[in-house]
Amino acid sequence: MKIKENLSNILRDINSENKRKIFLIYFFTSTALLSLLAFGVKGFSDGRITYSIIISVFFILAFANLIILKFFNKIKLSAHIVLLLMFMLELALFCSLGAGTTGLFWYYVFPPLAITLLDNKKGTIYSVILIAVTFIILAVKPDFLTNTYPKDIIIRFISTYFVVSILINIFEYSRNVAHKAYLSNLLEIKEKNEELIAAEEELRQNNEELMVLNENIQSQKDIIESKNKELQKYFTAIEHSGVSIVFTDTSGNIEYANPHFSKLTGYTANEALGKNPRVLKSGKTPKETFTNLWETISGGQTWKGEFINRKKDKTEFWESATISPVKNTNGVITAYVAIKEDITALKQYEQELKEKNEELQNTEKELRQYIEEFQTIFEDLEQRKKELDKANKTLSSTNLELDTANKEILAGINYASLIQKSMLTSEDIINTYLSEYFLIFKPKEIVSGDFYYVNKIENHLIIAVADCTGHGVSGAFITMLGITYLHDTILRKETYSTNTVLEIVRERFKRTFKTFGSDSKNGMDIALCTLNLDTLVLQYSGANLPLWIVRNDNFIEYKPTRCPIGFYPVDIDFQQNEIQLEKNDTIYMFSDGIYDQLSDINFKKYQKNKFRTLILENTTLSMENQKQKIIENFENWKGVNYQTDDVTVLGFKI
Repeated sequence: MKIKENLSNILRDINSENKRKIFLIYFFTSTALLSLLAFGVKGFSDGRITYSIIISVFFILAFANLIILKFFNKIKLSAHIVLLLMFMLELALFCSLGAGTTGLFWYYVFPPLAITLLDNKKGTIYSVILIAVTFIILAVKPDFLTNTYPKDIIIRFISTYFVVSILINIFEYSRNVAHKAYLSNLLEIKEKNEELIAAEEELRQNNEELMVLNENIQSQKDIIESKNKELQKYFTAIEHSGVSIVFTDTSGNIEYANPHFSKLTGYTANEALGKNPRVLKSGKTPKETFTNLWETISGGQTWKGEFINRKKDKTEFWESATISPVKNTNGVITAYVAIKEDITALKQYEQELKEKNEELQNTEKELRQYIEEFQTIFEDLEQRKKELDKANKTLSSTNLELDTANKEILAGINYASLIQKSMLTSEDIINTYLSEYFLIFKPKEIVSGDFYYVNKIENHLIIAVADCTGHGVSGAFITMLGITYLHDTILRKETYSTNTVLEIVRERFKRTFKTFGSDSKNGMDIALCTLNLDTLVLQYSGANLPLWIVRNDNFIEYKPTRCPIGFYPVDIDFQQNEIQLEKNDTIYMFSDGIYDQLSDINFKKYQKNKFRTLILENTTLSMENQKQKIIENFENWKGVNYQTDDVTVLGFKI
């Protein structure tokens, strides 16, 4: 804004000279008009017509000069016209004033006016012409000199006239020089101001660009701050991670190690910085492992493997490591990152598991021997029974021998019962796994064709209720196989999926009987559950045995796969149900003996619907009271009748 004001001032100063000239032209033209008007009127009144006409011509010329200046702005032309008018006016005054000297005084005005309106040179010429014409008049009319203008006055007039001319020349010359210098400065200032305006415009554009750039920078700053916050979260996660995280340069030298690395290895972050991870070498990891590692990561791939390393205190430990290259935007590897986990406990557990598997294999061999012994005993008992039957038909005197044989058979069956009970999970162990539960286990005979199984592996609780083919001694043999195969499969930790466990047990049953040249229908029905104690997610798979859940007085039934464990015309894949349990859910597992029991009144079965009604009516009772209600109801239904089948019911509350 100041620059524009300066330019306006410069233009105003440049025009001020012209304004001054225009003012002088207007002033002296107006003076000439008034004077000419006065002379014309006087000449006309004196009867000097020619004189008046000449005066009128000059009057018209003066008036035309005003029009030229007003409408055409011809300053130089107007200046010449006004000087001509003043020239003529001076001569008229000189000739008309008579004895006075007033006419001479107007001569002193002419040089300043001429020099001011024109320049020094032209103005001086006009002034010289005026004085020359005056002298010519004096020469033509010498009586003017004697009568009107005495000689001494003429001398003073000429001297004064030339002095005024010289002084006005000096003054105007000085003023012109100063004015030109002033105009030169003004023009220079104008050029500078124009340059400043251009610079100001460029600066404004630069400021706008800087503002845009600043906005972009602020936007980038916000993005960077957001990224930094996100990176801070990642860094915090790395710092508090439960695994070792190490960054190295491309030569493998450590650039960063998180606190867990120090906790595991004993090396502080400062001690580890700049070192190569080979300080952890124990010498027990094969060299081929390290060769393969470097070939993989230097090729831009991720390597996974295990090390046997050594801590600062020389203690050896196992590590599982995942090492990946870190690349820049051009795909060039700039660093490596290693995520390592201590698996020493896992390796120890695997070793213990291997030893336990060997023990289980030995146990399985012993069980096979027991089974073979039982089979021998059973065959011997069968043979003795046949002999006794034959003896009973022919000899009544052999009652004593029969009595003895029956005692031996009973003793063998009782011994078999002890062995079977030792294979079942004791209630002392169940008490450590379940806080609220009941168990009803009522074999039809001394030994049972049903079994139950409760075990805990890590954070999983495994629960099963099974009904094997037959009951009594024959069913007991199958329970031994069922318990053995189920327990072995679970301890091997091949899987926690219930359907897969049943598939494995079924194949082992079929393989066992096939080995002995039989494809009989021996097998079992089973309901199998695994409960994740952390998430309360229950997996259930059933072979002909269902699973019941009571939740807030609502009954939920999960139906089994209609296929047994063993030989079947067409094998059906066992289905697996995943159930999210809730607090106070009650789960019921049972064999079919509870609802297949015949009444002593009408010899009808108890039926599954009646059993479900019984469960729902008593679900609010404690688990022990529920057990008593079920037993009482069962005994009342059975009455004096014999027990139809083995009975097993297991209920537990979450």
